[in-house]
Amino acid sequence: MVSIKLDPAQWNGVVSNASSALNNVNTTSTVSVTKTSIDPFKSVPKVLSDINAVLSSYKAAAQTDLSKMEQAAQTIVDEDQNAGNQIKNSVRFQ
Repeated sequence: MVSIKLDPAQWNGVVSNASSALNNVNTTSTVSVTKTSIDPFKSVPKVLSDINAVLSSYKAAAQTDLSKMEQAAQTIVDEDQNAGNQIKNSVRFQ
């Protein structure tokens, strides 16, 4: 018979690795372009600011997802334990 189960330690390890990778995503440093008359270069600070805003939003959303993944694993473990106890304590198996 095939056994399907969740290994909480392995799951949490995967989530932890993803969290570490997420923490390594850094925003860009801001620059100031003052001595140019070329329009594309004048927009560089705004573009970098927009990139930083998007990265910050992405990191916040991803961190929320990672937290939910940890909670989901714990919920599965708890529900499996409760179901196992109900089966173990049922009249049929006593």
